[in-house]
Amino acid sequence: ALTREGAAWNMGWTRALNARIALSVPQLTLAGEKLSQASLPLTNGNGLIRLDGAAARWQGGDALLTGALEQTEKSALAVDEEPGPAPLSGSLDLNVKDAILPGWLSGASPGVKGGRFDLTLKGTGAGPTPRAILAVLTGDGTASARGGGITGLDMALVSRRLAEGGPKGPTQLRAALRANGETGFDTLSLSFILADQAAALSGIDATGPQGRIGGAGRWSWKNRTLDLSLTVSPASPAGAPALGIKLAGPEKAAVRTLDLAAADAWLSKRETERLARQAEAVEAASQAAKAKGRQAPPAPPPPAQKAPAKPETK
Repeated sequence: ALTREGAAWNMGWTRALNARIALSVPQLTLAGEKLSQASLPLTNGNGLIRLDGAAARWQGGDALLTGALEQTEKSALAVDEEPGPAPLSGSLDLNVKDAILPGWLSGASPGVKGGRFDLTLKGTGAGPTPRAILAVLTGDGTASARGGGITGLDMALVSRRLAEGGPKGPTQLRAALRANGETGFDTLSLSFILADQAAALSGIDATGPQGRIGGAGRWSWKNRTLDLSLTVSPASPAGAPALGIKLAGPEKAAVRTLDLAAADAWLSKRETERLARQAEAVEAASQAAKAKGRQAPPAPPPPAQKAPAKPETK
């Protein structure tokens, strides 16, 4: 009932019942997510339901939640209020520790899979139902993960294309940046602000053996769209420039726009240097051959030929 659509809630019953309740639930499904070993200390009365330090296991980690739902009693003298129950106001303070990243996070492009994560979130909202409050929640929080992978980006392939270079280097680099793949990370962290049914993401920072990814952007859970600007810094080859990627559009099919001006210049310079070294090597080999020809001793004269013997006469 907490996350389902339905009629507006009327919490008038809490004005006739003051109570403190401690619930223990072995299994609980909330917003489609399965929780276990849930402990729910509830306080209700005078238009308020409060959850103080609720604890549960979720995705193999620990979740701790403090929250409240409150409904102000309508004045009997008011004549300009809309019919029906007064809107609810809600607040929550959520902390998740050492949980496994949910599988649905890997569906976006780019997405995140595997590993474990921590999350903090504080938010408030108003609406006729708890579901409506969650849909328009405003607040902020942080997230960090470790030992996982970023899907939709293969930095190992990008590094190989940069190292290979050559006349086709720029074309092959662009293909590598649009190829589906996965890049492992040691750590991933970001901050977010919730407003207008979207999350403004800042301080995105993922590091791993293949390099570093940083950036910022916006994810709309209402429209299911992404708008991200990322900077990709490969660990190899040495001296390779950072690469810019902008993603915009549906979260599962965002369009990638590449900013590779610095990479193109770097590849061009390397190719010019390679061709110069190649020409120098050819010239050096030619000069060495000529020098060797000048230093060689003259060939000895051919041996003298004997005159043919005259035939004997009798």
